Amino acid sequence: MEGFDRGFASILRELEAGLQQAIYYAIFIDLVLLLALGVFIWCCCVYVINYKFFVEEDIIVKRAEKQYFSARAERERLEAKRLKLELGLADDLNKMQRGLYGE
Repeated sequence: MEGFDRGFASILRELEAGLQQAIYYAIFIDLVLLLALGVFIWCCCVYVINYKFFVEEDIIVKRAEKQYFSARAERERLEAKRLKLELGLADDLNKMQRGLYGE
C-alpha cells in the first residue's frame, strides 16, 4: 500500500507540475496574443492617421490647382484683351465702352 501511496503522490506531483507548466504556457500565449493585438491596433491607428493626412493634403492640392487654373484663365483672358487692344481689333471693346458710357 505504501508503494501505491508513493506512486499516487508522485503522479499528483507530476500532474501539479504539468498543470503549472500548462498555466505558464497559457499565460505566455495570452501575452503574445495581447501584444499582437496591440501591434495590430497601433498599425491601424497609424494607417488611419496617415490616410487622414493624405486626404487633407489631397484636398489642399486640389484647391491650389483650382485657384491656379482660375488665375491662369483670368490672365489668359486679360492677355487676349490686351492683344486685341494692341492689334486694333478692339472694335468689340470700343462698342462695349461706348454702350456703357453713352458716347
